[in-house]
Amino acid sequence: MQTIKLQDSSNNYLSTALFSGEERLCSYILDGSYKHHFQDNLRDVSETLGLSYRHVSRLLKKLVDEQIIERQTSGYYITNEDVLRKLSMTHKRD
Repeated sequence: MQTIKLQDSSNNYLSTALFSGEERLCSYILDGSYKHHFQDNLRDVSETLGLSYRHVSRLLKKLVDEQIIERQTSGYYITNEDVLRKLSMTHKRD
């Protein structure tokens, strides 16, 4: 059990060190969405990504303003998956 926690902690540290908050959030949205809907609790998202709640809110607003996601009453809807994927950690860097 300790090995798994250490590995998870190590992976979180690496992603925090190597990727921007926006890249981590975009990846999180892609991984956590179901049928283009994303409705995770934002406090949980911020804790998982190592970002403040306020920063996550700002990043989500930016994605909404850029029409990549759309705010809905039950969460967010991915309107432009291609752009979201390009902004994520999984997109190959040149």
